[in-house]
Order: sequence, then C-alpha cells, then structure tokens
Amino acid sequence: SSCSHRPAPVGEATMAWTSPVPCEDGASTEASDGLPSLLVTVALLSGRSATVRVKSNSYVHELRRKAEDELKVPLKSMVHGRDSTVLRNSWTIAAHLSDGDLVAATVDSQRQVPRGPRHLRAFVCLREDGSLQPWGDSLTGGSLPASVSSLSSVSVRAVVGSHSAFAALVDGKVVTWGSPHAGGDSEAVQGELTDVRDVYATHSSFAAVKQDGSVVTWGAWYAGGDSTAVRDQLQDVTKIFSSSVAFAALKKDGSVVTWGMPRGGGDSRKVQAQLSEVLEIYSTDYAFAALTRSRRVVCWGDTEHGGEVPSSLEDSLVDIHHLSSNDGAFCAVTCEGRMVCWGDLPVVGQPWEELTQVVEVFACEGSVAALCADGHVVSWGACDSSKIKDQLTDVQRVFSSTLAFAALKGDGSVVAWGPWYAGGDASNVQDQLVEVGDICCSHMAFAALRRDGRVVAWGSPKHGGDASEVQEQLRDVQLLRSTEAAFAALTAEGTVVAWGMAGAGGHVPQRVKELRNVREIC
Repeated sequence: SSCSHRPAPVGEATMAWTSPVPCEDGASTEASDGLPSLLVTVALLSGRSATVRVKSNSYVHELRRKAEDELKVPLKSMVHGRDSTVLRNSWTIAAHLSDGDLVAATVDSQRQVPRGPRHLRAFVCLREDGSLQPWGDSLTGGSLPASVSSLSSVSVRAVVGSHSAFAALVDGKVVTWGSPHAGGDSEAVQGELTDVRDVYATHSSFAAVKQDGSVVTWGAWYAGGDSTAVRDQLQDVTKIFSSSVAFAALKKDGSVVTWGMPRGGGDSRKVQAQLSEVLEIYSTDYAFAALTRSRRVVCWGDTEHGGEVPSSLEDSLVDIHHLSSNDGAFCAVTCEGRMVCWGDLPVVGQPWEELTQVVEVFACEGSVAALCADGHVVSWGACDSSKIKDQLTDVQRVFSSTLAFAALKGDGSVVAWGPWYAGGDASNVQDQLVEVGDICCSHMAFAALRRDGRVVAWGSPKHGGDASEVQEQLRDVQLLRSTEAAFAALTAEGTVVAWGMAGAGGHVPQRVKELRNVREIC
C-alpha cells in the first residue's frame, strides 16, 4: 500500500526535488581539466548500483548528484562501505574517499513524490493487511461513509488525496469519499474505473490512468474533472502531473496533453510545438514547467505563477540539471550550479545571480533559500539569513513551514529562522534538537524526528507546535506526517499518535487508537 500526497517531511511550501537530467554523457577516463579524479560505486539496498567518476577536489554532493543521475532516484543517506561513516554533502571527496571505494545509499522516498495537492484536514492510516481508517474533519474525508465502509476490511493498494477528498485504489477499481465538490463522489464514472493503474489529483478533482494508457476524470469540472475536450488525445499516457486546477499528461512519445482551468495550466496550445521529448513536468499552483531531453524548459499557465519565462532570462535556461517549484515560482539549477528563478518571488534582495555551486532550492511564502555544495545556505526575502549565516554551514537538508525555514545539519542539530509564530524560533527546544534524522512541517509549525525515536515540536501550538500532551506516547516513532494544523506519528508498535488542531486530525478517535499493525499514514 502507498500514499500519494504532498509529502509532509519536505515541508508544505518546500520546492520539490526533480528527477535530474544528466549533465554528462557517461564518465570520462580522466577529468577534462587535468585534476585527479576517482571512480566510486554507489549501491542501493535493492542491489542496483552505479559507478561514477568524480573530481577529487569536489564535494560529496557532486557524488550524490551523479549517482542520482545514473540510478534515476533521489538519495537520502550515503554511507562509506569501508568504515560505515555517514558521508556529509559538504565533505570533500579527497578527504574521505579513495579510488574504487564502495558507498551504500538509501532512497529518499519523500523526494520521489511529485508536487500535488495536500489534504489539509484529515489523515488516513493503512494497516499491514491493506485495510484503512481515516480520521480528522468528517466533511473532508475524515470518516468513512457507510457506502464505502468495506475499505476497513479490504486490501487497498494506494490512497490519493485532493484538498478535501480521498480516492483509494483497490484491485484496479477506485473508491472515493469526502467532499463531493472535490472529487469525493465518483459515481458518474464508476463504470469506467476498471483496470486502473494510478490515480492523481488537483485541488478538487481526480484523474485515473488505466492499464491501457487511457484516462478517466471526475470532480470539479473547472479544475480538471472534465477531460471531454481532450479525451481522444489521452491515449498511451504514462504519468500525470497537476497544478491546483489543471492536469498535464505525459505520453509515451514524450508529448503532453493538458486540460482544466486554462489560466491555471490547462491550456498549453501556445507552447505545444515545444512540448516534445519531455522527461518531467513540474508545477506551481497555476502553471507548469516541462524539462525536455535537451535540458531546456518549457512553461505555460499564469504568468505571475511562473507560466512564462521573462525574456531577460531565456538565454540562461540552457543545460538545466534540475527544476524546483513552490506555490508560485520555479527555480532551475544549471549543470554549472547556477540558479535561474522566475514567477512570484521575493523582490527584496535577489542574490541568485551571484550564487554558484547551488545544488537545491527551497521556498516559503516571500522567501527563497539555496543550498550550496559546500553545505552553506543563503536565503533572502522575508526570511533573510544574513544574521545567522555563520550557523548555516554543513547543512544537509532544508524544510519550510508556510513562513519559516528549518535547516538540518550534518551533526543532527537544527537551525530555524523566520517569524517565531510560524516555527522560525526554536530556542525553547534547542537543547532537545540533537541527533535529528528528519523534520516534518505543518503550515505554522515543525516537528523533528530524532534518531532515538523521540519527537520535538515547536512553532504555533494551534498548528501542532506543542506536543506536550502526548509527549510520553511519542517513543520509538518511525515516521511523521502532517495536515495544515496537526501532526501524526507512527510508532514501532504500529500505533498512531496525533496532536495539533482536533478538526485537522490532531485528535485520534478511539477506533484509530485501538488499531495495531499500522504501516503508513497519509
């Protein structure tokens, strides 16, 4: 069983990771600039591996990037095969690796999930036997109606959430519940929902891809629920991407079909000729950006949300390694590590043109943060990092609430900045933020999962920033999830603990408290 939703651990407004396009065709036998280089093999637990060549004076993050290029998956941790040392992104290759070394890596499943709608007020837990139980706001999917009560005793393969409804994939069929206005009622197309392979969602509609590559849609017509106009084109579809109000389907031949609100990305006719050999598609709330095999970017949708690249930046959008997006803007990172950003971006201070060796970009409302290869972070806009720049070193990952950032460092400590009421001040719990392995975010709060299975929360109490009432239950926690104003934790015993706003899933009802063998929370 799996869940498809905007992943909580990477933050509500964090720019999403994208599958990178290799910047090089294969590994050369020696560095083109004459610098010494090493061959390193990166192996996954599944047995897949890739051998890549890296310059001795480069950073571990360069090894990670090249391995991700070859393996086609995002990597989380990288461990030296010789002495089990966890390799930090900001370490230099020469100081920690030798020619022929083996590095073990784990896949970062959270970064694999594309941007999509985030269910704001309800959770769903999946049990080992495939059955499920939701909780939270009953009007938006927090309880199962009698018509679909069988989901508590059948094997569910996947659960997908729109803003306020859910769709469960069961034996090739789809069962929906929640707000009818957001896709919770699929009765009109139930006869077509057979042999379904995958389900995707916008803010208030769903699209199902069948085994034969055809597509069935339902929900709010204006947000992609009605695909009648392009039905004949929706064949051989491999994957679907979504903005808040539109869908973009990627076909086997690399072409793209769009529908939904025209100004929100549902009309791509102006750039249709450029939409060939597309590899991936990324979105803001009202626009799309496609990354092509030639490492170029094609945009469409609302201009203010990144749907059009300013003419002054067009020449810079070449040799793109990967794209990132948040609610209103896109950022591209070139193979040389330079940033190119457009859309709804902070107008106060825009230093990205001077930054080099950028490896990832993150954003919250009014702010952008860039993580560089040497582990330092620079942010500008409302969350300016200039006053804490000396603390933002050896950073491994960056997370964001709606208005604040939290940086996870290589030693397991955390640095937070931004408005105190949105999680930007962690001083009250700073001494507890040690050996942190992951961070989860609601709209206005953060929750850190430590390696010992304990949880530390801070930020707005109404949004889950205070876990004191359930702190003793938060032991041996395996994962964290969030809605807009609550957090849920899964323990090693397969039980569920939640806190935050009751109407957003922060209160666990007795029927869920009694559950055991829970394996995932959506």
